[in-house]
Amino acid sequence: MKKHTLLIHHFEETWRDGLSRYGMTPEVMAHNIIDFLHSPKGRGINDVILTTWEMPGPCEVQTPVLEYLKARGIPFEHHVFGYGEEREMYDGMNCTLVQATRYGDDHDQVVCIEDWHRALAKSASVSLCGAFEGECIQDAEDMLLHVRGEHGYNKLTDMIVGTHETYWRKLDVEAAFVNARSLIEEFEEKYAEAADLSEEEQLVTLFKKKLNKLTKDAAFQLLALCPSEDVGYLYSETEALDDALTEVVQAIDIKKNPRALELDTALSF
Repeated sequence: MKKHTLLIHHFEETWRDGLSRYGMTPEVMAHNIIDFLHSPKGRGINDVILTTWEMPGPCEVQTPVLEYLKARGIPFEHHVFGYGEEREMYDGMNCTLVQATRYGDDHDQVVCIEDWHRALAKSASVSLCGAFEGECIQDAEDMLLHVRGEHGYNKLTDMIVGTHETYWRKLDVEAAFVNARSLIEEFEEKYAEAADLSEEEQLVTLFKKKLNKLTKDAAFQLLALCPSEDVGYLYSETEALDDALTEVVQAIDIKKNPRALELDTALSF
């Protein structure tokens, strides 16, 4: 299977203060990344690399993205990718150095090409997002230029902090929330008026049937599995309906293609 890689660069708690200067937070970045991956444009991604500046391994702000990747069965790796490195740091070391252009043509500024960088040359496509434009991202671009060539990667400018481009959510979770709440409230009213236990059970069965239809929609999947305060949370104040809702949500298999996602166009950048 061809590998389509998303490189999420310097997405970590370290940069929270820097992100705030652009009106961004790590939590919003996480939601945008998941939205992209679950949309037609990003559904074809089947390999993810997350980089951090100094500390190896995952950090807490990455958790929603990692949970999503695990649910989708998408393999991912963590790598440290430094910033502001100078040539003298690698004196005596066996390392391929390329000119870093973050500060123009300063010969002392370099990026060390590592084995995992070289492995990106084998990916069918590489997409880049993260932080920050002209700084850390420039180092990543210098690396990608070296291993993949001038047109060898796709820069997701609306998902790169510092480009001043707005990421517009590709899945309408707000509309999905309104539809779901309407369904929940409809059945809460019917359940409250049920004459006996038998009618209550019939209503729960019908409620689950209608919910299962909603689970085929990509926006509902994202709403149910990756809830956020800015949109709202799905629940019912009627215990039997809330239990049914939980059961349906837990059964959602996002490895399957949700409705309206066309994988043949997922990577048509």
